[in-house]
Amino acid sequence: MARTPVPRASAANGGAQYESNRFRWMDLLRGLAVLLIISWHAITVPRGFGIDMPEIVVTINTALSPYRLPTLLVISGMLLSRSLDKPLAIYYEGKARRILWPYVIWTLLTALAIWKPSAIADPVTWYSGLNHLWFLSTLLVCYAVAPLLRRVPGWLVAAALFAFWLIAAPPIPGVSNWIWFGAYFFLGSSIARARPTRMPWWAAAALAVVAVGGSVAAVTGSGSGYAWKVHWIVLSLAGVLFLIWLAPRIPRVGVVRALESVGRHSIYYYTAHMAAIALFARALAALDVPGGWLTYLGVLAIGILLPLALTRTPGAHWLFAFARRPSTEKSSPVARDPA
Repeated sequence: MARTPVPRASAANGGAQYESNRFRWMDLLRGLAVLLIISWHAITVPRGFGIDMPEIVVTINTALSPYRLPTLLVISGMLLSRSLDKPLAIYYEGKARRILWPYVIWTLLTALAIWKPSAIADPVTWYSGLNHLWFLSTLLVCYAVAPLLRRVPGWLVAAALFAFWLIAAPPIPGVSNWIWFGAYFFLGSSIARARPTRMPWWAAAALAVVAVGGSVAAVTGSGSGYAWKVHWIVLSLAGVLFLIWLAPRIPRVGVVRALESVGRHSIYYYTAHMAAIALFARALAALDVPGGWLTYLGVLAIGILLPLALTRTPGAHWLFAFARRPSTEKSSPVARDPA
């Protein structure tokens, strides 16, 4: 893939300020996307135990389905050039410590939490990703092959991946995710070069209109949400590009800073929330607790509060990164993120 240099201001202080601002809006979007994923699982997991959830919550989550995961993958891809600037050994070592390690740890813990210990012995679990951990599996594959594709434009890699999936639609577990969502990752590297945060307001407004149409289609369409079809590529990217344009323009009020914090610790929230939600939903089902707003809010709170507690628990960082270096963690606002 074509290397996407990270733009920097000429003055040292200006460059540092640019880096800080860039990480903040990325953290904001990452935190928002992760919380939306947790919100979705706070619906689907209890439903698996026969617990009904408010229809309005289901509708809102369905409307947002085209943008959650594509946003996470595009943002990860936007940081790819920064990662590839490192020596190859350091590059792979960092991905092993910050993605492969929590992938292994939380595969084991999630298998126990969802009462599927037999999944640990299944090879499909490890290459495709157990439950929500397919996302980390996809990231690992993307980062593994990225150095080999560094001279190929990211948009070209993405186009080839989308085309291959639409033509062949491989039924192999996990591989479909690598191809389809990996395309968004490599698109991110090209999007970084295009600098969408600087697009004119009228272009952003047009993207917003398309994105709203995508949300309406997600709710009213026969697929009932995001589907792996060519028109959804356009609709999803419209929403993601609009969010990238909007995020740096949002005032950093309290709720924005809170979302930034979630984004900086996104690996905690993404990996740990499923185990918490699954255990809590199983307990609710055993107690025959009825569904409804209070049940949904309780499940959502558990899915957020456990990862939050882990971010503040001494020693818990070993569940999310191997041999973390304190100096590295302080040097980058996104040091805790798998990307």
